[in-house]
Amino acid sequence: MIIMEVDKIRLFLIHQIIDNKDKQCKETAQLFLDYINIRPFSRKIWRSIPVNIALPLEILNICYSAIIVIINFTHLYG
Repeated sequence: MIIMEVDKIRLFLIHQIIDNKDKQCKETAQLFLDYINIRPFSRKIWRSIPVNIALPLEILNICYSAIIVIINFTHLYG
């Protein structure tokens, strides 16, 4: 949902850059377009796990991986 809104903003900024006659407005639109390309509007946990609809699956994946590691260590040292 957020990605669609960001795409709409990008499209609007591109139209402003192409169609607008005011040089200051074009520079501001270009600056903001560069900013949203550098810093995307997405949230991540620890800069690796995206916060989206698949977040519960990612959490389960981490839990299963931790359980497998714990089981391996108990067989190795137990």
